Amino acid sequence: MKNPSRLAIAAVTGVVLVGLIAAGASARSTAPAKQSASKIKACALLPDTKSSTRYVLFDAPYLKAAFKKAKVPAQVLNALNDPQKQKSQAQQCLAKGAKVILLDQINAASGNAITNLAVSSGAKVIDYDRLVVHSKAAYYVSFDNVRVGRLMGNGLVAALKANGKYGKHPVVGRLNGGVTDNNAHLFRQGYNSVLNPLYNNGTFKKAHGLKPIPLTGQDATPTGVQYILAGWQTGTVYKSVRKEANAAAAAAIAIIKHKKVPGVNGKISGTKSILLTPVWVTKKNYKLLFTEGFLKRSQVCIGDYAKFCK
Repeated sequence: MKNPSRLAIAAVTGVVLVGLIAAGASARSTAPAKQSASKIKACALLPDTKSSTRYVLFDAPYLKAAFKKAKVPAQVLNALNDPQKQKSQAQQCLAKGAKVILLDQINAASGNAITNLAVSSGAKVIDYDRLVVHSKAAYYVSFDNVRVGRLMGNGLVAALKANGKYGKHPVVGRLNGGVTDNNAHLFRQGYNSVLNPLYNNGTFKKAHGLKPIPLTGQDATPTGVQYILAGWQTGTVYKSVRKEANAAAAAAIAIIKHKKVPGVNGKISGTKSILLTPVWVTKKNYKLLFTEGFLKRSQVCIGDYAKFCK
């Protein structure tokens, strides 16, 4: 995810503020795995360790566990937000015999270069979390990001209806992500499918230059969940990293073992895709994050927010 996409949808009428934000596809972070002189069959190239703890806490251990369980020798590496380092890691993986590269690219240019390198070496590439548009990748594994955007848009509409502002022509502003961020494009496609008809029929008005407002969105961070419990936010989109990592590893293992890749359910920009289902988390179901091990109760139910946890 590199520099995470930043998207926001916000609504305001009078002194009532309702917001929505998406931090692009997901946060990133992991420590580089140790190099090995032994042969490998798969390699996962993760992008950085700065934007989030996601890659340290979730992606790396889940991917390693999945490959170990399948008895497939593999490495999980992190480029520390350095495109040249990620390309060098790809070269090392290919030199050790990797037949599948799971690639979470830092940017489109380096992503295409790594993909071309891998394909020319006879390896398959699986775009992980973020698609390198129009590349030679064999598969793409991520969440249904258009659906993520729809959840955001519908969450905003539900919040406005709940506080009685929906029928009062609320002013709604949108802050879209970077034009080079394909996930941001998909999020925008999703929430625009909900909001544009409401702009067109006069239910909502567009706005620019809104003052700072409470925001909700995606990625289910501890702070975001605390705000939801306190009533500042209406919800957040939860994307299970465990499911994403396991789906990507399963695809790589299937390719290596010459089996049918499981879970393919669509195409994005011509690439066969495994699109997972995101979940809209509110006060009603936030404990799902605890039961699935994504967050700990001790991260959320502390300080001033402890009283909101039941």
